[in-house]
Amino acid sequence: AGGAAAGGGAGRRVQAGSSLPTCARSAVKVALDSTKVAYAPGEKPQFKLAVTNGSGTDCKVDLGAKAMVLTITNTGDDQIWTSKDCPKTAHAYYEVPAHAGITRAVTWDRRHSTTKCSGPTPPAASAGTYLVQLTTSVATVPQAQSQKSIRLDAD
Repeated sequence: AGGAAAGGGAGRRVQAGSSLPTCARSAVKVALDSTKVAYAPGEKPQFKLAVTNGSGTDCKVDLGAKAMVLTITNTGDDQIWTSKDCPKTAHAYYEVPAHAGITRAVTWDRRHSTTKCSGPTPPAASAGTYLVQLTTSVATVPQAQSQKSIRLDAD
């Protein structure tokens, strides 16, 4: 539910086994941003992952749904959605040029996620304020850039 789509400056997708070295966690920084603060009814929230490579070598980083985990919680701290539930692609490697950055976009379909990958469509999230958090083990995420608050407006 809520798959990822490449955004502007998305970088070149590479195979996991390519000869390009894997980026060192310490060389890569990721910042989470939301394209908007408030989303109208029916509008799908979109989040940007800005990935920068501070090393002097081009390398690859896994920007898949299980490596860059986005989790959305409500004001009661209940998990509503996470990218690691039933992703279309668990791993997605992208080339990040030396001393440069790329951007990936993740779109949330406004539905709850579930670990059951088949069956009825999960319910839609209700109007309200939500916290979007990014966690990853493949890069450094500065605390101030690891979470964003968004609002889903009512009809």
